[in-house]
Amino acid sequence: MKKIFMFCLIAAIPFSIFAQSIDEILQNHFRVINQNKLTSINSMQAKGILSQSGQKMPFKMTQRRPMNFRLDITFQGLTLIQAFDGTKGWSVNPFMGEDEAQEIPAEQSKNLKVQADMDGALFNWKDKGYTSELLPNEKVEGIDCFVIFLKDAENDEYKIFIDSETFLIIKQTYKIETPEGSITMEIYPSDYQYVEGIIIAFSIEAKADGQTIYTMNYDSVEFNPKLDESYFKMPN
Repeated sequence: MKKIFMFCLIAAIPFSIFAQSIDEILQNHFRVINQNKLTSINSMQAKGILSQSGQKMPFKMTQRRPMNFRLDITFQGLTLIQAFDGTKGWSVNPFMGEDEAQEIPAEQSKNLKVQADMDGALFNWKDKGYTSELLPNEKVEGIDCFVIFLKDAENDEYKIFIDSETFLIIKQTYKIETPEGSITMEIYPSDYQYVEGIIIAFSIEAKADGQTIYTMNYDSVEFNPKLDESYFKMPN
């Protein structure tokens, strides 16, 4: 009788009491990746190879606090640049006949702004103007994941999938608007490696509506590289 009573008592307690909260999940995630040390880093530069449509192209991707980002991709002697200077986005695209820097409209530079955040959207998400919700767990390629839903002030929506065992991010999704309509982007970070005690994903696969559009594989990651003050500014 006592065992039956205890079972009924436990069954009556809401499951949420046993479930992890967003704060608990993120606390574990930040502990695993060593977020405390990452916040002490002022800038980061990754170099490697971007693969797209059968072509392999060297790239250099640089972030600097508080909100600077620049990506250089070289192909056949020409270099494509996409950057965010903390306020606006700009690009140089010689493959489209643009040899001079062009400002990117605010609507199209949102993704650059997100990438400029070295800590990622989850860190201090409230201060960044996001609202959040913990969705039911889902499996990503057989891996059980916590799913955190974020929405920003402009109603852009993001879903972050965190491995329930390792507490590493293994998938992110968001929507972008194109002339052809809305596209769901899926980002799959993997090949996590330690760099000076911080865990970094050395491989990124990007899919659009389920189809792979590019992969990025890092050869090296450097913290606090020497950068010219004008590096992120749009050339006149």
